[in-house]
Amino acid sequence: MFLYAALFVILRTFVQVVCDDYASKSSVCDHLLKKALAETLPDIRSAYFLKVMEADNKAIAQTFTTYHISFLVSDTTYASEDEITNHACKMPNATREFLNWTSGVLPLFGVYVFYVLVVGLWKRCKRKPVAVVQVKEAEIEMTAPPKDTPPRTPLYVPQQEPQKQRGVRRRKGQSRERDTRQSPRREAIMKPRKPEGPSVMEQMSAISPALKHRIMGDDPMV
Repeated sequence: MFLYAALFVILRTFVQVVCDDYASKSSVCDHLLKKALAETLPDIRSAYFLKVMEADNKAIAQTFTTYHISFLVSDTTYASEDEITNHACKMPNATREFLNWTSGVLPLFGVYVFYVLVVGLWKRCKRKPVAVVQVKEAEIEMTAPPKDTPPRTPLYVPQQEPQKQRGVRRRKGQSRERDTRQSPRREAIMKPRKPEGPSVMEQMSAISPALKHRIMGDDPMV
């Protein structure tokens, strides 16, 4: 879109420059045309109109040659004096209408180019948002318990009997009896352990008298 608009503006500017140059070189043609219109004698009037046609063709040829478009030059002929009066020393009517309709395109294109530059600079100068990168942690699958920790033994929790609800009336003749049952842990603590082997005295009494006398010597207590 921007490229097409630029090409159109360049074409319109080129046509306007060519027309302005032609207008500056056709001053001789305009002067002869005014003399022809002011003349009352038909012969002299016709001679002036011929001079006007020659001056018009000469101005067009010089202008087109200056801008390297001389291939568009052609000798223009008119059928009557009215056509010479209306069309001589002027650019074609289609060209003039084109310039009139597109007279404001150059300022509008300048505004559009300024807007594009401002938007481009704003996008470059605008701070870019910081992208937050999420680091994915590696998932470790536990296929076995760790080897550096000792195995834990389950804690023994003594079972407690549910307390009797308050407010429940006892039957007549029923006395409070103390639960003398003991927990397994308490029984294990209070129960004496049996020796696994013979005691020291039993081992001493099993020794022979000769070996005992040799070990103890003359001790009268043995």
